[in-house]
Parts: sequence; C-alpha cells; structure tokens
Amino acid sequence: MKQQLIDYIDTSRQEMLTLWGELVNVESGKDHKEGIDALITDIEEILKKEGFLTKQVLYERAGNALVAEFGDVEKAKPIIFIGHVDTVFPKGFLEEHPFKIENGKAFGPGILDMKGGVIAILYVVKALRAAGYNKHPLKVIIVGDEESAHIHSDAKSMLLEEMRNGLYAFNPETGNLENNLAIGRAGGSAYELEVQGISSHTGIAWKSGRNAIIELAHKMIEIDAASDFESGFTYNVTLVEGGSAVNTCPDYAKATIGTRCQTKAQQDMMHEKLKEIASQTFIEGTETTLTYQGGFDPMEVTEGNKELFRIIQSTAEELEIDTPNAFVSQGSSDSAYSTLAGVPTVCALGPVGEGNHTPHEYAVVESLFERSKLLAITILNL
Repeated sequence: MKQQLIDYIDTSRQEMLTLWGELVNVESGKDHKEGIDALITDIEEILKKEGFLTKQVLYERAGNALVAEFGDVEKAKPIIFIGHVDTVFPKGFLEEHPFKIENGKAFGPGILDMKGGVIAILYVVKALRAAGYNKHPLKVIIVGDEESAHIHSDAKSMLLEEMRNGLYAFNPETGNLENNLAIGRAGGSAYELEVQGISSHTGIAWKSGRNAIIELAHKMIEIDAASDFESGFTYNVTLVEGGSAVNTCPDYAKATIGTRCQTKAQQDMMHEKLKEIASQTFIEGTETTLTYQGGFDPMEVTEGNKELFRIIQSTAEELEIDTPNAFVSQGSSDSAYSTLAGVPTVCALGPVGEGNHTPHEYAVVESLFERSKLLAITILNL
C-alpha cells in the first residue's frame, strides 16, 4: 500500500499544482467572507466525492468551517487533519499577486499559510481512499477564521468538541526551511487597555486635568516589566493612541497589548496580572478598562506529541528524505485545540518556504509532494 500512496501523489503532481493555484486565486482575507465560504464549499465537494460525510458550520461574522468524516468516528478514533483557508491579505492584494511558479517556488497570497497545507490534506486523503485504507476513520476540519483567532465565532469550542475522540492529529501548517516540526506552540492573546481621564486647558486649568496618557504610561511600564522571556512569557505593548491637541490635557488613551506564553498556566497567570495592573490607579480621577480581544491557547508539549513526532521522523528516514527536527514554535495555530482535547498532535507539516504574511511569501514546490508523501506513509506507520 505504501507504494500505491507514493505513486498516487507522483501521478497527481500537475493536478495538485492546478488546484493549489485555484485555491490561491480566490481572495480569502479575513474581511472577505464570500471568498472564504466559496473555498469551504469547493473543498466540501471534493471530499464528498471521496465518500466523506460533510457538514458546514456557519458563522455570521466569520468565515464558515467544514467538518468531514470518513468511517464511523464514534466506534473508532479517527485520524484528524486540521487546516484553514483564510489569509491575512486585504481585498485587492490578489490582483497584483496571483498564483505563479518561478524557479521551483510558488507565490501568491496564502500559498504557504496555509493553502499548500490544504492541498496536502486533500491529496493525502485521496491517496488513502484510492489505496483502500480502512485501518482508522479519517476526519478533516477546515476553518475560515484562523488568522483572526476565531474572535467572531465559536470555532474554538467547535474544534475542541470535534477533536475530543481523535487518535492522532496532523496540521500541515506552514513548513519552514529548517525542517522543524512543531510539537508545541506559543499561545497569544490581544487586549485593549483604555484610560478615561479629564480634559482641561494645559495653561489656565492645568491642575484640573487628569492626563490619561500619563496614567496609561505608568501602566504600560508595569506591564512591560512583568515579562519573563527566559520563562517563556512576554507582554508586548504594540499600539498606542491618545490626545487631541498640544494645549489640551488628554482625557482618553488606549494601548493594545499582545501576550505570548508557553503553557495554559502561564496564560491564566498573565490574564490575572493584566487585571491587577489595570486596577491600579496612579493618577486619581482616572478610570481604566481592560478588554480581552481574543487569541490562541498554547499548544503544550506532551508525551503524545513527542511520540507522534518520532513516528514521523522514522518515516522520513524510511523515505530517505531529510530527517525533521522537533521544536516549539512561537507562532500560534489551531493545533492548540487538538492538544487541549488530549489528541497527540504535530504541526508545521505543510510545504516549506518563508515570508509568511508578506508580499514575498513563497513555498518550495517540490516540498508539497514530499510532505504529502511523508503524511500519507506516516499514517500507515501509526
């Protein structure tokens, strides 16, 4: 069966490239629900033709999601594939950056993050179906709002529920040129810290003002000082606004704060620390509000993740391709939710490249086929 899988992918090379281009050439930025939903429907039709039972999870303010199952997932634990079709690129970006291949590299919005990974999922399951694989049920979950951290949907709870009975999970998110596979990922959250002060003329009524910017500055310094990079958690004040005129005491100021952490315990601790700092008052007469905007839970390193990585590693040796390394990525992904659901997971299994979220994002074309074979044969080796 292993040779059948390899042969299927080899004979599907042009077909895979064609579909890759078709997916990339559909605009699917986080503000383009129409394009995202169209891709979800196209992928659903492909999986239906492979015999999968499918359902779409519809969202009003976010891209829809797709859950597809082959086999009885209640009687036997399924192998889960995780992916997303949304990108970070604004409307109109595609017009000047369509799919193209030059010198062995594929370019286009989302080419690497992660439409190449979606192609890998589709052709791995196609290969498995063509070879008559039936050892374990298969489950594919594709979301449409990963890049916005699911802030306008309940996709996080949906993912946890759909993954609760998984056997193993594979996420062909962005692969990297260093050949590192993620057995853990950082969590990240976004907050807004808003301060309401009292405006006044800075000359004739200096004493009556309550400077929101200065109050916010005290808090930002406290927040920054709470970071502990060596322990793996940081607070990052990244956007600040406030004030209206050079001679007016500012009555409003706002900062956006991003956090990064390695464990759920750190994430909870950081949330409480921000609440504690927000509750302090440095200038009497000011009021502060802390608002959680959304984010990702961390994908914690588990023994199950390590064991699954070792199977992938030995499969790479069997295929005589470069042996991957295990690492903990500082980027976030939906692999956090399969891990939280107790499912051994490895991430960053997609085509390799660089330039995520930039106009020069690219994927190495040959790696699409190599990673697809690695995934397919790993599944036989489980």
